[in-house]
Amino acid sequence: MNVARQNEIIALAAEDDRLRARLEQDGSFFAEYSRELEGVHLRNSEKLVAYVAEFGFPQISREGNAVCVAACKLVLRAISRPKFQRDCLALMRAELERGEVPANYVALLEDRIRYFEGRHQLYGTNADWDSAGRRVITPVEEEASLNQRRSFMGLPPVNLREPVEGPDLGAVDPLRRQEEFLAWLRKTGWRS
Repeated sequence: MNVARQNEIIALAAEDDRLRARLEQDGSFFAEYSRELEGVHLRNSEKLVAYVAEFGFPQISREGNAVCVAACKLVLRAISRPKFQRDCLALMRAELERGEVPANYVALLEDRIRYFEGRHQLYGTNADWDSAGRRVITPVEEEASLNQRRSFMGLPPVNLREPVEGPDLGAVDPLRRQEEFLAWLRKTGWRS
């Protein structure tokens, strides 16, 4: 394996983490999807596409946990690329069967795709603000067995009746934010 390319995957995820932290600190992260962050996500996903084409999806036993987790983060954050995320989910599911990717990242990606497509989640890993401005887990399939599925994927239990802790939207209008989000989903191809 190419150690320099592996280190690049880790560095890309670290760069993304730093930018996210800065945007969270200034309060803009949850208000909108910044062009700067989207640019980083698009560039990083292109580099991961090239890596996967040459070496396959990073495996824990081959590249190590740090590279695999960094790659999983890059996939999760490439939210403007529906086909890329769907293709990676198929790769990650196959690697999960061999124990080569962390199960929680497969669950996170599965739910993210379902959420963007407007479908119910399987693992309840996505939350959004409702019309009252409370952050709640978006709808899930078969609520009665949710925590059993979460446990199987290495996720802690959740209570769907409780608001999810997280940042306050502040002065952002939740209904306007939802309209902008739906427009973004159509623009990026998640929904028609």
